[in-house]
Amino acid sequence: MNLTLSTEQSQLKDNAARFVARHGVRGELAGALAHSGGSRRDIWNGAAELGWLGAGLSEDEGGFGGGPVETMVIMEEAGRGLMPEPFLTAAIAARLLAETRPGSDLVAALVSGEEVIVPALDDGRTPGAGTTLSGEAGARTLSGVKELVAAAEHADRLIVSCSTPEGVAALAAIPANVAGVNMDGYRTMDGRRAATISFQAVAVPEDAILALGDKAGAALAAAKDAALAALSAEAVGIASFLIDQTLDYLKTRHQFGQPIGRFQALQHRMADLFVALEEARSLTVMATVSLGGEDTAARARTVSAARIGTISRTLHVAREAIQLHGGMGVSKELPLEYIYRATRVYRIVEGPSEVHRWIIARDLLRNGVRS
Repeated sequence: MNLTLSTEQSQLKDNAARFVARHGVRGELAGALAHSGGSRRDIWNGAAELGWLGAGLSEDEGGFGGGPVETMVIMEEAGRGLMPEPFLTAAIAARLLAETRPGSDLVAALVSGEEVIVPALDDGRTPGAGTTLSGEAGARTLSGVKELVAAAEHADRLIVSCSTPEGVAALAAIPANVAGVNMDGYRTMDGRRAATISFQAVAVPEDAILALGDKAGAALAAAKDAALAALSAEAVGIASFLIDQTLDYLKTRHQFGQPIGRFQALQHRMADLFVALEEARSLTVMATVSLGGEDTAARARTVSAARIGTISRTLHVAREAIQLHGGMGVSKELPLEYIYRATRVYRIVEGPSEVHRWIIARDLLRNGVRS
């Protein structure tokens, strides 16, 4: 299998790197943007003009002829630049729309940046808080609660997962400012914004229902797997940034008349971090490639394994980066403590590691352990 980026993908990576170098947080105090609220609409529009929001969709789906690899390239660069914009939520929304309304006006609005479309998929752990689509065709209403909805306060439209009283899965796209939608926003541990959203008998026109039944379930599964691969790519970018920062520090920080990077013990630790980074990158590539497979169970198992391995390695890199910076590692002059908090948040995004271990174990038990 050829895992080398094509000429077009390499150009996309270079363009993304230049954009991130201009607009990322990396050169700033992390606490300033990191975040006074997160997304910057002008930066979001700039990314849309560069084709970021449609890079992971084929032309038939309404995008620019790309796929999972293009999404991986963009997410890694966004992570390397510590971009606070909700590119992960855009990737999830794009995949949901590609699976349910390919080539539609909704896809065009998302890809152009005209609308920020945010998925609201987490029912949380509150008993009885599940989201229900009630009523007959033409007179449907949406009621319930969604928790931990990232970037909800920036949304123009929400894609809501729900079910009918009969238990049939559904997906609906509704304006974020429609009557009956109430948001309780808050700052998350990484400084970004999220919200708990309550829906109180929100009117849902028939053309706002994206999918029902098996189609809705398949779209959700595809979007969640794509999200895990994109999350892994963003984590790789963050780990890469941390290693670059730490290496520069070891070259400039002097002790006993020489750069501390000359000390063999610290060189061994840096070598360990490079190994962790390359392992995380390989796992991300594995997850990304698996998205093109038709075996949904194998795809879910692969992306769950990649998510566990990538996030654990990024956390290891973050801890070591702080250790190698000494007291400076927890100072506000450097973004390391913010990055560590952001990486901790990754442990629960799209489900904690325990959930993904269960997904892997379930598949192995169903199909037998393969050598």
